[in-house]
Amino acid sequence: MNDEHVDTRIFIVVTTHKSSLLDSTLAGILMQSPSPDGLIVTSDVRKPEIRETIETTCANAPYPVFFVEREHQGMARSGQVRNNGVRCVLAHFEPLPSDALLFLDGDIVLPPDTVSRHLTQFNQGADLVLTYPTNLSAEDSARFDADSILRNDVDYQLRPSDKESARHRQRRYERHLRWRPFGIIPGHKPKIIGNHFAVRLRTFQSINGFDEEYMHYGYEDDDLARRIHSLRPRPRVAVCIEEIPSLHLWHEKRHQVGIKESPGYARFCRKDLPTRATFGLDHPVTQPPLEIHRIT
Repeated sequence: MNDEHVDTRIFIVVTTHKSSLLDSTLAGILMQSPSPDGLIVTSDVRKPEIRETIETTCANAPYPVFFVEREHQGMARSGQVRNNGVRCVLAHFEPLPSDALLFLDGDIVLPPDTVSRHLTQFNQGADLVLTYPTNLSAEDSARFDADSILRNDVDYQLRPSDKESARHRQRRYERHLRWRPFGIIPGHKPKIIGNHFAVRLRTFQSINGFDEEYMHYGYEDDDLARRIHSLRPRPRVAVCIEEIPSLHLWHEKRHQVGIKESPGYARFCRKDLPTRATFGLDHPVTQPPLEIHRIT
């Protein structure tokens, strides 16, 4: 089959480590029109409340929903956890290389037309779709509870200041994209923001997914961007910060070390890393056995 003449399917991979806010993220996904072709929630901890939240919120989902979990290892490995979600897609959906992966964190709420907007970009030939979620205040986040989202009783309009911020970022990313062929910007720009972006499966597979040697938090998404941007022929990148808005719900932040103290910083600064990750989608770093649960 020539997959170039088949409409793109899209699979959503949600990464989480806790149940709070996850029901709002899932509610936003359930309101998408058209629906995704599958939903995978993937976690780096084993907490019964996470599965309970998925089962309760997604009980009537009209598409397959899976939950992937494993024992915690004492550190975050978000790249590996996202790869685990893609492994579930490959094992249970038989996707085509032309299909797409939409990555989200479990504290992002999508307006109901988000999947449609992503699919428009992929069906027009994009290989990578870049977005940048708007950070909500605690007051604004409180409006986006799961029940209100499922009743379609929320206003997704951004504040004027947030629209202006998105406009400026859109223009900056577009400049980065124009400058890329001339080698005058850092290799990872325009940036991927790991909590909401989408990529064609064949592009993701060609670099072996996320580099699983990134430990703790930080730089695994910058590394992914740098390796995708280095592919030849160059992938088609769609900058959609204004076109595809999303909402990052407020929550208490973990303690984060300074940029140069992050464990991922030294690895990201290396110049000898290959475009195709050594330990990635096809060759994972050793981890506890995965438990994959079919929810619907």
